[in-house]
Amino acid sequence: MRPWGLPALLLVSGLLAGCTSTTTGPAPAALVTCAGGTVIQPAGAPYCYLLPAGFTDYTGKVTVQVQSDVPTSYASVVGIAVYDSIQVSVVRLRADSDSISMAALTDGLSSSMSNMTAHGLIVGQSTSAAPVDNDRTVQVTLTKGNLYTSTIYAVFRGYTEIAINCQSSEREPDVDRACASIRQTIRIVDLPR
Repeated sequence: MRPWGLPALLLVSGLLAGCTSTTTGPAPAALVTCAGGTVIQPAGAPYCYLLPAGFTDYTGKVTVQVQSDVPTSYASVVGIAVYDSIQVSVVRLRADSDSISMAALTDGLSSSMSNMTAHGLIVGQSTSAAPVDNDRTVQVTLTKGNLYTSTIYAVFRGYTEIAINCQSSEREPDVDRACASIRQTIRIVDLPR
């Protein structure tokens, strides 16, 4: 069994229609705090970040369709258009990622994403990325024809993986700027065992 997993945001439906989604899972032992702007943090989430300029918080107001066999929790969504959005979610890992080499994390992410081709996605090579909140980070890009491109940043801290899915279609420069802002302002705590 792989200790990691990663969701792929394929469609944020109801972005403007007001649909709902739920988050589940035990609350972390120590809540993380953010300050300095509009804070995005689903109730009990082991992360928070600041809302990027020009984006709207749709957390709890949208339905997120995910193609993954890995359960996620504490999802937040900020967006500027239906296919131009950023989803942040949490995956509880089965093993302590701190004891897994970066090469194994990168290879594991590539392996876990290989089934996405069955959904019509082109999956890029997983590579190490600049640390996010001082944690090891792996990135991979998914492309769905001419519809959208997603760059996913998997941030590993202990038994917690934070997936930052930056999806763009028509507003790529805005999404890139907002994604960089989230990666700079996000604060993470490890989920309790």
